Amino acid sequence: MFDHNAFRKPVALTLGVSLLFLAGCQSLAGSGGHLAADSAQNAEATRLPSNAEIRPYLQNVTTDGITILWRSARKAKGEVTITGPDGRSQTLSEPGSVQDHRVRFTGLEPGTTYRYAVTQDGKPVWTSEFITARPRGQNGFTFGVMGDMGKGTPAQFAIARQLAQFDPEFTLLTGDIVYFRGAEGDYLPKYFKPYQDLIDDQVFFPTLGNHDILTWLGKPYFRFFELPTGNIESASRYYQFSYGDVDFFGLDSNQAFTKILPQYRWVKSALEASTAKWKVVFFHHPPFSAGKHGDDNGVQKHLVPLFEKHGVDVVFAGHEHNYERIKPMRIYEQAGRPITYIVTGGGGTDLRPVGKNQNTAYSESIHHFMGVKVENDRISIQAIDQGGRVFDSTVVTK
Repeated sequence: MFDHNAFRKPVALTLGVSLLFLAGCQSLAGSGGHLAADSAQNAEATRLPSNAEIRPYLQNVTTDGITILWRSARKAKGEVTITGPDGRSQTLSEPGSVQDHRVRFTGLEPGTTYRYAVTQDGKPVWTSEFITARPRGQNGFTFGVMGDMGKGTPAQFAIARQLAQFDPEFTLLTGDIVYFRGAEGDYLPKYFKPYQDLIDDQVFFPTLGNHDILTWLGKPYFRFFELPTGNIESASRYYQFSYGDVDFFGLDSNQAFTKILPQYRWVKSALEASTAKWKVVFFHHPPFSAGKHGDDNGVQKHLVPLFEKHGVDVVFAGHEHNYERIKPMRIYEQAGRPITYIVTGGGGTDLRPVGKNQNTAYSESIHHFMGVKVENDRISIQAIDQGGRVFDSTVVTK
Protein backbone atom coordinates (compact mmCIF):
# COMPACT_ATOMS: atom_id res chain seq x y z
CA MET A 1 0.00 0.00 0.00
CA PHE A 2 2.63 2.53 1.06
CA ASP A 3 6.32 2.79 0.28
CA HIS A 4 7.56 3.78 3.73
CA ASN A 5 11.09 4.63 2.64
CA ALA A 6 10.11 6.49 -0.52
CA PHE A 7 7.58 8.73 1.18
CA ARG A 8 8.76 9.31 4.69
CA LYS A 9 10.93 12.37 4.89
CA PRO A 10 14.00 12.28 7.13
CA VAL A 11 12.29 14.28 9.83
CA ALA A 12 12.98 12.85 13.26
CA LEU A 13 10.89 13.56 16.29
CA THR A 14 12.25 16.82 17.62
CA LEU A 15 10.74 16.28 21.02
CA GLY A 16 13.92 15.66 22.96
CA VAL A 17 14.57 11.94 22.98
CA SER A 18 13.37 9.74 20.11
CA LEU A 19 11.25 7.54 22.35
CA LEU A 20 11.59 6.81 26.03
CA PHE A 21 11.13 3.18 26.93
CA LEU A 22 10.96 1.65 30.36
CA ALA A 23 13.03 -0.93 31.18
CA GLY A 24 -2.44 -12.89 32.77
CA CYS A 25 -3.93 -14.08 34.85
CA GLN A 26 -5.76 -17.38 34.65
CA SER A 27 -9.15 -16.60 33.07
CA LEU A 28 -12.08 -17.63 35.22
CA ALA A 29 -15.02 -18.88 33.20
CA GLY A 30 -18.42 -18.03 34.55
CA SER A 31 -21.67 -17.99 32.58
CA GLY A 32 -19.61 -17.79 29.44
CA GLY A 33 -17.41 -14.94 30.60
CA HIS A 34 -14.06 -14.22 32.25
CA LEU A 35 -13.30 -12.19 35.35
CA ALA A 36 -9.90 -10.76 36.16
CA ALA A 37 -9.01 -8.11 38.72
CA ASP A 38 -6.32 -7.67 41.33
CA SER A 39 -6.55 -4.24 42.85
CA ALA A 40 -3.51 -4.68 45.10
CA GLN A 41 -1.21 -5.38 42.20
CA ASN A 42 -2.99 -2.84 40.01
CA ALA A 43 -1.91 -0.15 42.45
CA GLU A 44 1.69 -1.05 41.72
CA ALA A 45 1.26 -1.08 37.94
CA THR A 46 3.90 0.65 35.86
CA ARG A 47 3.08 4.28 35.16
CA LEU A 48 3.81 6.17 31.99
CA PRO A 49 6.90 8.38 32.55
CA SER A 50 6.01 12.07 32.65
CA ASN A 51 8.38 12.86 29.76
CA ALA A 52 7.51 9.81 27.64
CA GLU A 53 7.04 10.40 23.92
CA ILE A 54 4.93 8.46 21.45
CA ARG A 55 5.29 9.00 17.73
CA PRO A 56 2.17 9.90 15.71
CA TYR A 57 -0.17 6.99 15.10
CA LEU A 58 -3.58 6.48 13.51
CA GLN A 59 -6.90 5.41 14.99
CA ASN A 60 -10.61 5.19 14.22
CA VAL A 61 -10.50 5.35 10.44
CA THR A 62 -13.83 5.60 8.63
CA THR A 63 -14.83 6.33 5.05
CA ASP A 64 -14.72 10.05 5.79
CA GLY A 65 -12.48 10.53 8.82
CA ILE A 66 -9.42 9.54 10.84
CA THR A 67 -7.77 10.44 14.16
CA ILE A 68 -4.05 11.19 14.53
CA LEU A 69 -2.61 10.88 18.05
CA TRP A 70 0.81 11.35 19.59
CA ARG A 71 2.48 12.32 22.86
CA SER A 72 5.19 14.91 23.35
CA ALA A 73 7.81 15.04 26.10
CA ARG A 74 6.45 18.36 27.29
CA LYS A 75 3.43 20.49 26.55
CA ALA A 76 3.32 21.85 23.03
CA LYS A 77 0.76 23.11 20.53
CA GLY A 78 0.20 20.57 17.80
CA GLU A 79 -0.88 21.09 14.21
CA VAL A 80 -1.57 18.57 11.45
CA THR A 81 -1.84 19.24 7.72
CA ILE A 82 -3.28 16.66 5.35
CA THR A 83 -2.99 16.75 1.55
CA GLY A 84 -5.22 14.79 -0.80
CA PRO A 85 -4.37 13.36 -4.23
CA ASP A 86 -5.68 16.54 -5.85
CA GLY A 87 -3.08 18.60 -3.98
CA ARG A 88 -5.59 20.40 -1.78
CA SER A 89 -4.63 20.68 1.89
CA GLN A 90 -6.46 21.03 5.18
CA THR A 91 -4.86 22.06 8.47
CA LEU A 92 -6.15 21.59 12.01
CA SER A 93 -4.51 23.18 15.04
CA GLU A 94 -4.95 22.35 18.69
CA PRO A 95 -6.40 25.21 20.76
CA GLY A 96 -3.61 25.09 23.34
CA SER A 97 -0.46 23.35 24.51
CA VAL A 98 -0.85 19.72 25.68
CA GLN A 99 1.22 16.57 26.02
CA ASP A 100 -1.37 14.11 24.74
CA HIS A 101 -2.29 15.21 21.24
CA ARG A 102 -5.42 14.25 19.32
CA VAL A 103 -6.47 15.67 15.96
CA ARG A 104 -9.46 14.28 14.07
CA PHE A 105 -10.21 15.03 10.43
CA THR A 106 -13.68 14.58 8.96
CA GLY A 107 -15.27 15.21 5.58
CA LEU A 108 -12.66 13.14 3.73
CA GLU A 109 -13.17 11.04 0.61
CA PRO A 110 -13.59 7.25 1.01
CA GLY A 111 -10.84 4.87 -0.06
CA THR A 112 -8.45 7.76 -0.66
CA THR A 113 -4.78 8.18 0.24
CA TYR A 114 -3.81 11.37 2.09
CA ARG A 115 -0.39 12.60 3.16
CA TYR A 116 -0.08 14.20 6.57
CA ALA A 117 2.52 16.33 8.35
CA VAL A 118 2.68 16.97 12.10
CA THR A 119 4.23 20.02 13.71
CA GLN A 120 4.70 21.10 17.32
CA ASP A 121 5.07 24.78 18.15
CA GLY A 122 5.63 25.30 14.44
CA LYS A 123 8.44 22.75 14.13
CA PRO A 124 7.98 19.68 11.87
CA VAL A 125 8.10 16.38 13.76
CA TRP A 126 6.60 13.71 11.49
CA THR A 127 5.25 12.95 8.03
CA SER A 128 3.47 9.89 6.70
CA GLU A 129 0.22 8.97 4.94
CA PHE A 130 -3.02 7.05 5.42
CA ILE A 131 -5.93 5.68 3.44
CA THR A 132 -9.53 6.21 4.47
CA ALA A 133 -11.83 3.20 4.77
CA ARG A 134 -13.15 1.81 1.53
CA PRO A 135 -16.88 2.17 0.79
CA ARG A 136 -19.26 -0.67 -0.03
CA GLY A 137 -18.40 -2.35 -3.31
CA GLN A 138 -14.71 -1.38 -3.19
CA ASN A 139 -12.80 -4.54 -2.32
CA GLY A 140 -9.41 -5.96 -3.33
CA PHE A 141 -7.84 -4.87 -0.03
CA THR A 142 -5.70 -6.66 2.56
CA PHE A 143 -5.67 -6.65 6.34
CA GLY A 144 -3.56 -8.31 9.03
CA VAL A 145 -4.55 -10.20 12.18
CA MET A 146 -2.41 -11.08 15.19
CA GLY A 147 -2.68 -11.64 18.91
CA ASP A 148 -0.76 -12.41 22.10
CA MET A 149 2.04 -10.11 21.07
CA GLY A 150 3.32 -7.58 23.53
CA LYS A 151 6.39 -8.84 25.36
CA GLY A 152 9.07 -6.93 23.47
CA THR A 153 10.67 -10.17 22.29
CA PRO A 154 12.79 -10.61 19.15
CA ALA A 155 9.92 -12.70 17.76
CA GLN A 156 7.51 -9.78 18.21
CA PHE A 157 9.82 -7.44 16.31
CA ALA A 158 10.31 -10.08 13.58
CA ILE A 159 6.55 -10.48 13.15
CA ALA A 160 6.20 -6.70 12.99
CA ARG A 161 8.74 -6.58 10.16
CA GLN A 162 6.90 -9.29 8.24
CA LEU A 163 3.60 -7.50 8.75
CA ALA A 164 5.19 -4.38 7.29
CA GLN A 165 6.28 -6.42 4.27
CA PHE A 166 2.73 -7.71 3.83
CA ASP A 167 1.62 -4.06 3.97
CA PRO A 168 -2.05 -4.35 4.93
CA GLU A 169 -4.46 -1.43 5.00
CA PHE A 170 -5.27 -2.15 8.66
CA THR A 171 -4.73 -4.86 11.29
CA LEU A 172 -6.99 -6.62 13.80
CA LEU A 173 -5.62 -7.50 17.26
CA THR A 174 -7.10 -10.50 19.07
CA GLY A 175 -5.99 -9.42 22.54
CA ASP A 176 -3.15 -9.71 25.05
CA ILE A 177 -1.62 -6.69 23.43
CA VAL A 178 0.69 -5.85 26.34
CA TYR A 179 2.02 -8.38 28.84
CA PHE A 180 1.96 -9.05 31.66
CA ARG A 181 -0.69 -6.76 33.07
CA GLY A 182 -1.50 -4.27 30.32
CA ALA A 183 0.30 -1.61 32.39
CA GLU A 184 0.46 1.93 31.07
CA GLY A 185 4.25 2.16 31.00
CA ASP A 186 4.60 -1.21 29.28
CA TYR A 187 2.81 0.09 26.19
CA LEU A 188 5.96 1.99 25.22
CA PRO A 189 8.47 -0.87 24.87
CA LYS A 190 5.94 -3.63 24.13
CA TYR A 191 3.51 -1.95 21.73
CA PHE A 192 4.57 1.44 20.43
CA LYS A 193 8.21 0.59 19.74
CA PRO A 194 7.64 -2.74 17.92
CA TYR A 195 4.89 -1.25 15.73
CA GLN A 196 6.02 2.37 15.40
CA ASP A 197 6.74 1.97 11.67
CA LEU A 198 3.31 0.43 11.07
CA ILE A 199 0.81 2.39 13.10
CA ASP A 200 1.69 5.74 11.54
CA ASP A 201 0.17 4.69 8.20
CA GLN A 202 -2.42 2.07 9.14
CA VAL A 203 -4.93 1.60 11.94
CA PHE A 204 -4.70 -1.26 14.44
CA PHE A 205 -8.17 -2.30 15.68
CA PRO A 206 -7.72 -3.94 19.12
CA THR A 207 -9.75 -6.19 21.38
CA LEU A 208 -9.15 -6.88 25.05
CA GLY A 209 -7.30 -10.01 26.17
CA ASN A 210 -7.26 -11.32 29.73
CA HIS A 211 -3.86 -9.71 30.37
CA ASP A 212 -4.98 -6.34 29.02
CA ILE A 213 -7.57 -5.87 31.76
CA LEU A 214 -5.32 -6.58 34.75
CA THR A 215 -4.40 -2.93 35.21
CA TRP A 216 -7.54 -1.10 36.33
CA LEU A 217 -9.72 -3.27 34.07
CA GLY A 218 -7.98 -1.97 30.97
CA LYS A 219 -7.75 1.79 31.57
CA PRO A 220 -4.37 2.08 29.76
CA TYR A 221 -5.93 0.35 26.74
CA PHE A 222 -8.65 3.01 26.61
CA ARG A 223 -6.09 5.74 27.02
CA PHE A 224 -4.13 4.73 23.93
CA PHE A 225 -6.83 3.40 21.58
CA GLU A 226 -9.63 5.47 20.12
CA LEU A 227 -12.26 2.98 19.05
CA PRO A 228 -15.21 3.47 16.69
CA THR A 229 -17.53 4.04 19.64
CA GLY A 230 -15.24 6.66 21.17
CA ASN A 231 -13.43 6.25 24.48
CA ILE A 232 -16.39 5.60 26.73
CA GLU A 233 -15.11 2.44 28.37
CA SER A 234 -18.44 0.68 28.82
CA ALA A 235 -19.25 1.14 25.12
CA SER A 236 -15.77 0.64 23.68
CA ARG A 237 -15.22 -2.87 24.99
CA TYR A 238 -17.04 -4.05 21.87
CA TYR A 239 -17.64 -2.28 18.58
CA GLN A 240 -18.29 -2.57 14.86
CA PHE A 241 -16.70 -1.00 11.81
CA SER A 242 -17.12 -1.41 8.06
CA TYR A 243 -14.50 -1.64 5.34
CA GLY A 244 -15.47 -2.40 1.75
CA ASP A 245 -18.04 -5.19 1.71
CA VAL A 246 -17.07 -6.42 5.20
CA ASP A 247 -18.57 -5.65 8.58
CA PHE A 248 -16.10 -6.31 11.41
CA PHE A 249 -17.21 -6.96 14.99
CA GLY A 250 -14.67 -6.68 17.82
CA LEU A 251 -15.84 -8.24 21.10
CA ASP A 252 -14.67 -8.42 24.71
CA SER A 253 -14.62 -12.12 25.59
CA ASN A 254 -13.53 -11.32 29.17
CA GLN A 255 -17.16 -10.44 29.81
CA ALA A 256 -20.02 -12.85 30.17
CA PHE A 257 -22.23 -13.49 27.15
CA THR A 258 -25.49 -14.56 28.77
CA LYS A 259 -28.57 -13.29 27.00
CA ILE A 260 -29.55 -10.70 29.61
CA LEU A 261 -26.23 -8.84 29.46
CA PRO A 262 -25.54 -5.76 27.30
CA GLN A 263 -22.79 -7.18 25.09
CA TYR A 264 -24.87 -10.18 24.06
CA ARG A 265 -27.83 -7.95 23.23
CA TRP A 266 -25.55 -5.60 21.29
CA VAL A 267 -23.82 -8.26 19.17
CA LYS A 268 -27.13 -9.98 18.47
CA SER A 269 -28.66 -6.71 17.29
CA ALA A 270 -25.57 -5.69 15.32
CA LEU A 271 -25.35 -9.03 13.48
CA GLU A 272 -29.07 -8.97 12.74
CA ALA A 273 -28.82 -5.45 11.33
CA SER A 274 -25.74 -6.07 9.19
CA THR A 275 -26.39 -6.20 5.46
CA ALA A 276 -22.72 -6.62 4.55
CA LYS A 277 -21.74 -9.37 2.12
CA TRP A 278 -19.04 -10.57 4.54
CA LYS A 279 -19.04 -10.66 8.35
CA VAL A 280 -15.82 -11.11 10.36
CA VAL A 281 -15.72 -11.34 14.17
CA PHE A 282 -12.58 -11.08 16.32
CA PHE A 283 -11.97 -11.43 20.07
CA HIS A 284 -9.63 -13.18 22.50
CA HIS A 285 -10.93 -16.52 23.82
CA PRO A 286 -11.44 -19.16 21.09
CA PRO A 287 -14.64 -21.21 21.05
CA PHE A 288 -12.68 -24.15 19.58
CA SER A 289 -9.10 -25.04 20.44
CA ALA A 290 -6.77 -28.00 20.85
CA GLY A 291 -4.34 -25.84 22.85
CA LYS A 292 -3.66 -25.53 26.58
CA HIS A 293 -7.02 -24.01 27.49
CA GLY A 294 -9.17 -26.01 25.10
CA ASP A 295 -12.61 -24.95 23.91
CA ASP A 296 -14.13 -21.94 25.61
CA ASN A 297 -17.49 -23.42 26.45
CA GLY A 298 -19.13 -20.11 27.34
CA VAL A 299 -18.20 -18.46 24.05
CA GLN A 300 -19.18 -21.63 22.22
CA LYS A 301 -22.55 -21.87 23.94
CA HIS A 302 -23.61 -18.24 23.69
CA LEU A 303 -21.88 -16.76 20.64
CA VAL A 304 -21.51 -19.56 18.12
CA PRO A 305 -25.31 -19.92 17.71
CA LEU A 306 -25.47 -16.19 16.88
CA PHE A 307 -22.62 -16.53 14.39
CA GLU A 308 -24.36 -19.40 12.64
CA LYS A 309 -27.78 -17.77 12.61
CA HIS A 310 -26.60 -14.44 11.25
CA GLY A 311 -24.15 -15.54 8.58
CA VAL A 312 -20.73 -14.87 10.09
CA ASP A 313 -18.02 -16.01 7.66
CA VAL A 314 -14.75 -15.91 9.65
CA VAL A 315 -13.91 -15.75 13.36
CA PHE A 316 -10.42 -14.84 14.63
CA ALA A 317 -9.39 -15.44 18.25
CA GLY A 318 -6.15 -15.65 20.27
CA HIS A 319 -5.37 -16.65 23.88
CA GLU A 320 -3.65 -19.91 22.91
CA HIS A 321 0.00 -19.16 22.17
CA ASN A 322 0.05 -21.02 18.89
CA TYR A 323 -1.75 -21.31 15.56
CA GLU A 324 -4.78 -23.42 14.78
CA ARG A 325 -7.22 -23.48 11.91
CA ILE A 326 -10.48 -25.23 12.67
CA LYS A 327 -12.32 -27.22 10.03
CA PRO A 328 -15.18 -25.10 8.64
CA MET A 329 -18.15 -26.03 10.78
CA ARG A 330 -21.66 -25.49 12.03
CA ILE A 331 -22.77 -27.22 15.22
CA TYR A 332 -26.13 -25.64 16.12
CA GLU A 333 -27.83 -24.82 12.81
CA GLN A 334 -27.03 -27.12 9.93
CA ALA A 335 -28.60 -24.93 7.25
CA GLY A 336 -26.17 -22.34 5.94
CA ARG A 337 -22.51 -21.93 5.14
CA PRO A 338 -19.88 -23.31 7.55
CA ILE A 339 -17.82 -20.82 9.54
CA THR A 340 -14.02 -20.65 9.41
CA TYR A 341 -12.43 -20.31 12.88
CA ILE A 342 -8.78 -19.28 13.27
CA VAL A 343 -6.75 -19.21 16.51
CA THR A 344 -3.91 -16.72 16.06
CA GLY A 345 -2.02 -16.33 19.33
CA GLY A 346 1.60 -16.32 18.16
CA GLY A 347 2.27 -12.62 17.69
CA GLY A 348 5.36 -12.50 19.89
CA THR A 349 4.78 -13.97 23.33
CA ASP A 350 6.22 -17.31 24.50
CA LEU A 351 4.78 -20.22 22.55
CA ARG A 352 2.92 -23.20 23.95
CA PRO A 353 2.41 -26.68 22.51
CA VAL A 354 -0.76 -27.32 20.54
CA GLY A 355 -2.33 -30.66 19.72
CA LYS A 356 -5.03 -31.76 17.34
CA ASN A 357 -8.58 -32.93 17.88
CA GLN A 358 -11.56 -33.80 15.73
CA ASN A 359 -12.07 -30.11 14.84
CA THR A 360 -8.48 -29.32 13.84
CA ALA A 361 -7.64 -28.73 10.20
CA TYR A 362 -4.06 -27.57 10.92
CA SER A 363 -2.16 -26.62 14.08
CA GLU A 364 1.39 -25.58 14.88
CA SER A 365 3.23 -23.90 17.74
CA ILE A 366 4.79 -21.03 15.80
CA HIS A 367 5.15 -17.25 15.86
CA HIS A 368 3.03 -15.79 13.10
CA PHE A 369 0.43 -13.31 11.88
CA MET A 370 -2.47 -13.64 9.47
CA GLY A 371 -2.44 -11.98 6.08
CA VAL A 372 -5.94 -11.65 4.63
CA LYS A 373 -7.15 -10.45 1.23
CA VAL A 374 -10.77 -9.54 0.57
CA GLU A 375 -12.08 -9.78 -2.97
CA ASN A 376 -15.63 -9.62 -4.27
CA ASP A 377 -16.24 -13.38 -4.14
CA ARG A 378 -13.57 -14.68 -1.76
CA ILE A 379 -11.53 -14.07 1.35
CA SER A 380 -8.03 -15.55 1.13
CA ILE A 381 -6.31 -16.21 4.47
CA GLN A 382 -2.59 -16.93 4.94
CA ALA A 383 -0.66 -17.79 8.09
CA ILE A 384 2.82 -16.22 7.80
CA ASP A 385 5.76 -16.93 10.11
CA GLN A 386 8.51 -14.60 11.30
CA GLY A 387 10.64 -15.50 8.29
CA GLY A 388 7.89 -14.58 5.83
CA ARG A 389 6.97 -18.18 4.99
CA VAL A 390 3.31 -18.99 4.33
CA PHE A 391 2.84 -22.19 6.34
CA ASP A 392 -0.93 -22.55 6.07
CA SER A 393 -3.71 -21.02 4.01
CA THR A 394 -7.39 -21.30 3.26
CA VAL A 395 -9.98 -19.58 1.07
CA VAL A 396 -13.56 -18.71 1.99
CA THR A 397 -15.81 -18.23 -1.04
CA LYS A 398 -19.29 -16.81 -1.52
